[in-house]
Amino acid sequence: MKIRVNKYMLICIVALFSVSMSSCHKVIMEEKYDWSGTLSAPQEYPIEVYKGSLSAEGFTQNFRNWGVVNPGWGEVGGTVVIGPDAKAVPDSLDITWLSLVENKFYTGRFALPKEKMSKLFKEGFTNDQNKKDTYKNIIVGLAPEGTIVIWLMAAGKEVEVAKFKAHEANIDPTTVAADDKYMFKKGYPESVLSDPMVFKPEIKERINKIGYPEANVYDELYRTKFNWKPAVDLVQDAELQNFGFVMYNGEMDKLAGEYLKNNDYRERAIPKSFNVHWVTEDEAQHGIRITSFDEKEIFAAFKSIGSSPPELLLKVINENTVWIGLKTDNKEIELKNAIVKAY
Repeated sequence: MKIRVNKYMLICIVALFSVSMSSCHKVIMEEKYDWSGTLSAPQEYPIEVYKGSLSAEGFTQNFRNWGVVNPGWGEVGGTVVIGPDAKAVPDSLDITWLSLVENKFYTGRFALPKEKMSKLFKEGFTNDQNKKDTYKNIIVGLAPEGTIVIWLMAAGKEVEVAKFKAHEANIDPTTVAADDKYMFKKGYPESVLSDPMVFKPEIKERINKIGYPEANVYDELYRTKFNWKPAVDLVQDAELQNFGFVMYNGEMDKLAGEYLKNNDYRERAIPKSFNVHWVTEDEAQHGIRITSFDEKEIFAAFKSIGSSPPELLLKVINENTVWIGLKTDNKEIELKNAIVKAY
């Protein structure tokens, strides 16, 4: 049997074929990665999610029933391994949570910077084994006054990719599901905040001593960046292996291998902690950890160092003595209140 095809039918067939191939090409070209979503909140400002999710093409990560979260700003508040190993990069966040200290609910739906996140996943980074690696976690940080920060994280590496502002939510308790009603009971925030498992003794002591951090520091102060680089001056006949630092804005970096050699000045947030690892001539392993800087001291130092980009210098004088501070060609500011531990 012969089928007669006129030119108009041919044009339609070609057009349909082109659309079909274009759609297939789009599906094939969208790369997928092995990531897991998680939550974060400051230690002093615990939160609890009422409902929320990260949504990607063909996959949704749910944050409901995660319990109270306050591991520290930018830290991982638990992980859930669900769904396929390879998932599309998420394109939206829908979240409603209770800020327990403020006793307020915040809510919002936000489009994520998918193109930016995909680029970071694809480019990856060089890890401390000098191998190509990429990110494993998408962290949703929830802070006072509705501040939301999104980070990509892997071992030794964390980078901020987005910041949003949620708005206050007025939720009618009579409309919520039975298993969520506990969050709306009178006195619930107070009962959580009195739990020693939520506010560990050292956190409680810090709050009693200096009070809560200002609610807007996670949105403003901690995200302020300066042009600086980390530097290490070791004892004689020692080889630097790696060093890493965690910053007040939740980001972190670990320099090793080729990345260590290419260390240079960059716009970075102010560091919150710092650690260094080296090997001496006798092959003995050594390390110094700055477990925490004094917040007021280090912020004041960065603001007063001047216009020349500083090094954050850790000078190892001997196994028991180190000097830590900011240094330029013509100025030094010692950070005397940093807490230092050798390991």
